[in-house]
Amino acid sequence: MTYKILVIDDEADIREIIEHILSRNGYAVDTAADGQIAFEKIQANKPDLIISDISMPNCNGYELLKKISAITPPKIPVLFLSGYTDGHELHTNSDHNFVGILSKPVSSKDLVAAVKNIQLQ
Repeated sequence: MTYKILVIDDEADIREIIEHILSRNGYAVDTAADGQIAFEKIQANKPDLIISDISMPNCNGYELLKKISAITPPKIPVLFLSGYTDGHELHTNSDHNFVGILSKPVSSKDLVAAVKNIQLQ
């Protein structure tokens, strides 16, 4: 079965680049432009991993993580990918779905390595 990843970012170029990198490495990738659209897709499709920007309109990454955590199991790992952090990531460490944060720009090598590491957990 193919490992399903949902990529969420309000910048279309970033979504497309990440989708290309992950698809090229054998992952099934879906995308969303904000947390609200993503949450609807999460409920319908139950991805194996979520890679999300933090700063987005309608529903930011932290709000999305809170919504995901309110869903009953199974755990859906959430990896943040952000151009900046504002200190709130310290509060996500206690969330059972939060698995890490990568800073933008991220190399394709580092992104794939992080996904493989999460997949093995």
